[in-house]
Amino acid sequence: MKEDLDYYLTQDHIARQRTMVFSVVAGALAGAIAESAKAPGDAALGVCLLVVAVIELAGAFSYGRVRKDNRRAAMVLPIRRYLLRAAVPAIGILVLSLLRIPNIEAAVVNRRLREITGEDPFPFEKVDELVNFAIQNRIPIPEKSIAAAQQRVLAAAGPAQSPFVPSPASKTFSRLQAYTLYNVADVRLHLSGAILLPSRVFQFYAPVFESSISVVGESRSTSIIDVRFRRTADMAAALDFAPGMQSDALVARLGATGKGLAPAETPEFIRRAQETSAYNVVALELNISNLHQTLDGFIWIDVAFDRCLIAYRGGAIHLQGVRFLNCEFSASDHEGEKLMDYIKSSGSAPVTFIR
Repeated sequence: MKEDLDYYLTQDHIARQRTMVFSVVAGALAGAIAESAKAPGDAALGVCLLVVAVIELAGAFSYGRVRKDNRRAAMVLPIRRYLLRAAVPAIGILVLSLLRIPNIEAAVVNRRLREITGEDPFPFEKVDELVNFAIQNRIPIPEKSIAAAQQRVLAAAGPAQSPFVPSPASKTFSRLQAYTLYNVADVRLHLSGAILLPSRVFQFYAPVFESSISVVGESRSTSIIDVRFRRTADMAAALDFAPGMQSDALVARLGATGKGLAPAETPEFIRRAQETSAYNVVALELNISNLHQTLDGFIWIDVAFDRCLIAYRGGAIHLQGVRFLNCEFSASDHEGEKLMDYIKSSGSAPVTFIR
């Protein structure tokens, strides 16, 4: 075999050219197929190189047409054989460097996140960059690591100066939260900053109008919004997302409660103008009691409504694991009434409904 390989590498130019043309055509075709399958550019290039390398090596090591009586009396230079041997590991290393290996990437990103979140002072920009990289490349990070990083961000943010003013740590916290929700309900969130609410009760005496900023607490049972409104003609909302929204918004891990009024006389908790329908407002892990809430136009995930007035206006609706306890219901048309009947028939069981 060694003699055949020497002859192939030093004498049979036609066979080498034939193998090269075939490998290049096959590699280009494989790369094109990979790109048409929506593979990343580096992965398509890796597939192309891998096919070329396999065909070239197969052509060299399977060459066996040389007969002793046909061999020319020429000095066989071994340098090409040595170059071929060196090319094998070189091509292998190149292909491995171009191809994505999810388990290795995830382990590296996870370890890096734990390392930089342990630094003092807290490196907000480094965490932002790492999480953005993970989101863009769909690299999985364990939920425990994300939760630990969020707790460190909250600790580094310090006490909130005002429940309506984002802290310097809010953008980092929002990126971590965006990563957590990146594939939830097939929704890709693009968040800006966040108002971080520590574990205490916040009394809202007037509507909070926001263009797109998120409101995030530490937990649904400890960060409480106590909504204290007098009834008005337009039924004021505690959180009112304005028409000028420029990014998605998140309301998460909070408890919200109104005064002990009849549900029909309570203010709405979250309201969003119709003009902002291009943006997602996600409500996640909330306990809402004794308030008025319109369901359509929002994404509700793991939310519990207790003694609320629930309204539906016929728009897009997304309920995922939402519970309704002792609520009253109002609909604007027959289809809405059918949905309200379905929700009421579920009792206290979680409701999932997407339309």
